[in-house]
Amino acid sequence: MPNYVVIARFDDEMTDKINSLRKKLYDANVIEEITEWPPHITIAAYENVDINKLLAWTDEFSQNNPPFEIMLSSLGIFLPTAENPDTSLLFAALRNQKI
Repeated sequence: MPNYVVIARFDDEMTDKINSLRKKLYDANVIEEITEWPPHITIAAYENVDINKLLAWTDEFSQNNPPFEIMLSSLGIFLPTAENPDTSLLFAALRNQKI
C-alpha cells in the first residue's frame, strides 16, 4: 500500500511570501534546492491506510474546521538522517498568538 500525507495549505499571499523566502535562501546558498512541494503544514503521515477512509476523514475534518490565522515565529532546519541522507528540511515554527 502507498503512503499518504495530509497537509494544510497556506493562502496565496502567504505562499508567495514563503516562496520568496525560499528563493532568497537558495540564492544565498543556505539551502541547496527548492522543493517541488508547496509550502504547507504537515498534519499527519500514514502508512498502510485505506485511501477512501482517509479521504472521507480529511473531507469531514475540512468541512468542520474553517481556515484560521497562524503566526510563524522562527526558522529551523531538520538535518539529513540515516533514513534520508540527502534531505534537509527547512521549517517555520508556529507561534502561540496568546504570548
